[in-house]
Amino acid sequence: MAGDIVAQRRMEAAKDCFRIIDSCLSCYYHGESHMYKPLATQLRMLLCDSDRGEDKSLLHRLFPDIRLLAFRRIEWQRAPESPLAFAMEPFKIVKKKNDLEIADWDMADPPRRLGLPEWREQVVTYHPTELRIVDIIRCVADKDGGAHYDDKAGHNLAAMRRSGPTELKLNVLFLIATGRYVQRLGRQMIEDWERQAV
Repeated sequence: MAGDIVAQRRMEAAKDCFRIIDSCLSCYYHGESHMYKPLATQLRMLLCDSDRGEDKSLLHRLFPDIRLLAFRRIEWQRAPESPLAFAMEPFKIVKKKNDLEIADWDMADPPRRLGLPEWREQVVTYHPTELRIVDIIRCVADKDGGAHYDDKAGHNLAAMRRSGPTELKLNVLFLIATGRYVQRLGRQMIEDWERQAV
């Protein structure tokens, strides 16, 4: 009985996280680019919260065996007749007519699924520094004003803040891409929960 109550509370907390992610992205689409900060906090709670090395992320506590769609692996390509190789990273950035910049992760093809620990360890860029999903979420949530602001940005956040293919920098764009991925996941999960409740 107590376990059922805890599971129900976790499910409600996850629904709230997904709703807040929807709200953050909606505000972002209407020009409020600073909304990547509260978005980072929700992503941390859902995907990569921990306490002294123990996984406390909400998705892990709800579904310890969850498997998420993996992103396309970074591919190295060499330009014809050039000794230099460049990384084809698993994201795309689109600038809309209204100057809105939207980033999305490219999914693996054929689709692959990873457990949550492996999913958040995916390396998504080597430039300006090697970054995993967990690095992106945690440094924005913990240092860039998501849940905490740190006067010392740290290597990862500083690198993201000075790099980006558009006006917005990678700390914003990578968070938006991750938020959009989780938004789709959340809609699917809420649909499943509502179907089971009937």
